[in-house]
Amino acid sequence: MLNDEMRLRHTHIIGATGIGKSTLIANMMIEDMKLGNDCALFDPHGDIVEDILLRIPEHRKNDVIVIDPSDTEYPIGFNLLGASTEPEKIVLSSDLVSSFKRHATAWGDNMTAVLSNAINAFLESSKSGTLIELKRFLLEDTFRKEFLQSVEDPSIHYYWEHEYYMVKKGIAPLLTRIDTFLRPKIIRSMLAQKSGIDFKECIEEKKIVLIKLSQGLIGEENSFLLGSIFLSKFNQVAQGRQSLSKSERHPYYIYLDEFQNFITPSITRILSGARKYGLGLLLAHQELGQIEESKILNSIISNPHTRICFRLGDNDAKRLEQGFSYFQQDDLQSLRIGQAIMRIGSANNDCNISTFPLPNFDTETAQSIKSTIVQNTRSNYAKPKVEIDELLKELLPKVGNVKRKKDSAQENIVSEIKQEEKEIPSTPTIIKSIEIPQTHIHEDTSEIETQKNTYLKQEEEKETIRRHRSIQDYIKTLASPRGFLTSIEHETDDGGRVDALLIKDTLSIACEVSVTNSIDYEVQNIQKCILAGYSHICMVSESNIHLKNIKKRTKEHISKEAFKKVRFMPPQEIAKFLDSFEKKKQKKRVRGYRVKSNYTDVQGNDAKDKGSTLKNILLKSLKKGSKKKK
Repeated sequence: MLNDEMRLRHTHIIGATGIGKSTLIANMMIEDMKLGNDCALFDPHGDIVEDILLRIPEHRKNDVIVIDPSDTEYPIGFNLLGASTEPEKIVLSSDLVSSFKRHATAWGDNMTAVLSNAINAFLESSKSGTLIELKRFLLEDTFRKEFLQSVEDPSIHYYWEHEYYMVKKGIAPLLTRIDTFLRPKIIRSMLAQKSGIDFKECIEEKKIVLIKLSQGLIGEENSFLLGSIFLSKFNQVAQGRQSLSKSERHPYYIYLDEFQNFITPSITRILSGARKYGLGLLLAHQELGQIEESKILNSIISNPHTRICFRLGDNDAKRLEQGFSYFQQDDLQSLRIGQAIMRIGSANNDCNISTFPLPNFDTETAQSIKSTIVQNTRSNYAKPKVEIDELLKELLPKVGNVKRKKDSAQENIVSEIKQEEKEIPSTPTIIKSIEIPQTHIHEDTSEIETQKNTYLKQEEEKETIRRHRSIQDYIKTLASPRGFLTSIEHETDDGGRVDALLIKDTLSIACEVSVTNSIDYEVQNIQKCILAGYSHICMVSESNIHLKNIKKRTKEHISKEAFKKVRFMPPQEIAKFLDSFEKKKQKKRVRGYRVKSNYTDVQGNDAKDKGSTLKNILLKSLKKGSKKKK
């Protein structure tokens, strides 16, 4: 029914869950394979991939590649930072930054600049690299200087030698997002390899690529981010086909189930222009409300040549009925399972269709073909787990067991604090990086609206910093009368900062203040303080719920012994916490008996209340005594 010209103008499938979309996608892919077409499938659940693997035609089994990040025995290789042509490099840099930005809890212009320049450094390097090495590039000065020797572009050198240090301390959300992405070992094992799956080769050799992004196995956010990156890779390759003649650009079809999770700038570019490069999309999802960006939503509604609607909800049926001539809103809402209404090109070319069940298969033959496909994928694009484990060790710096001399380290910190207190009598103006919630400003807003949004965003940032500073000052106000030397924004040996460091004798308390920072960001702060060797760590936040979540996540990421050092509290409990270190023991004689008494120093309102109570007791006793004498 649909020829190549129609399909290269893209297809949009929409409808509620469980009414036949997945079955239609599987049937269309099976038909493509029988006809000798090459295609790829993005499956965020894994069920469609499994259905197709059991129905691969015998003559196409050697053309099929299965990308399954959850295959821990033979992790497939994928170099995220690989690009050979200039168009590929431009698309990679843009889409990779957009993918990380979209899936980050906090982001800013500085992080966009840092990540873009880091990616460009790796793309221009003669020895290339992986995402794991890019993380080291951002963190380690020595590694960065050595790596830059393989880059000739002077503008890249200038940025990293002169500009980066001005924003270095504000990239924690970026590092957190990269760390979150690389945290699952199955993802690290995949991205640690410089060779492996090459989508350019897949398109040129007419391969069938089944991408299994099971959310339950690799995590929802990682599934979406990895899918976005794979899609941008396909777009890179498509852009690179402009050097080929039109006759050499054979069609390649990409099926995207739940496509809204893989949205990048690539989507709009492919919809509007990739047809001429021979790339056709089939986009499937449940409802229009899943697409948050109006620009992309308008592109989805206007660009696809073919639209297939299964049963729709009220809002979608009302909006999409305008694209049909012979069907109305009620028709779109009353479809049964397996029934759909299709429009090809103009509104006049609409009709109703029914999907067929998946074809039957011989179990023994199907399992044999599936085993062959998995084995071919492993031998051509993957490495054994043992080799990957060794590779991961080589990519990270060797960390030796260094014995810390606590006494000398303590003396150094005390001397630094004394010097700081002489030089900096009040809270410094430089604040450690604070994650500021980003307010998205739509492109189609008016200039006045944009100015208003910008102003509100700036005020929100100022308020966040003000609250952060006030809690720091409050900690110092409580600590100083209790004999603690206090350092605000104390710099650690590795260049990080502690919001407030309190020192007294052999006691060191690192206080971290959380106003808007994410849970993962604060867990990293706690880990930083543990590594620095402080005797106590205090996480302070005005939100009890936020504290509870940070505590839960921290417990998952540090040892039991380390967790004993950490306390989680609101600002009003700090005084009580500091007083717990002030217990004194004295022995005295009362009527010939030795009595041991414990008491705690009190300050502020508590001291006034207790003083008032004592005065009342003394006055009452004096009055009683005077009455007896009379």
